[in-house]
Amino acid sequence: MNPDATYAIKLEKITVTYNVFESIITIFAGGSAGLISLLGFGIDSGIEMITALLVLTHLTATLNG
Repeated sequence: MNPDATYAIKLEKITVTYNVFESIITIFAGGSAGLISLLGFGIDSGIEMITALLVLTHLTATLNG
């Protein structure tokens, strides 16, 4: 596999992992503090995570043929 493709997949995996933690932490913090803005940020992070998963799936499928 192309080294650039391997690097891109690695970056997408890091992005997904980061967004999972960011989403969980901000939703929990927003719920604990009663702040709608943190809840919204957590939900936005969840949407970003879904998008990153879709990109990772498409990239992996494209590279594997």
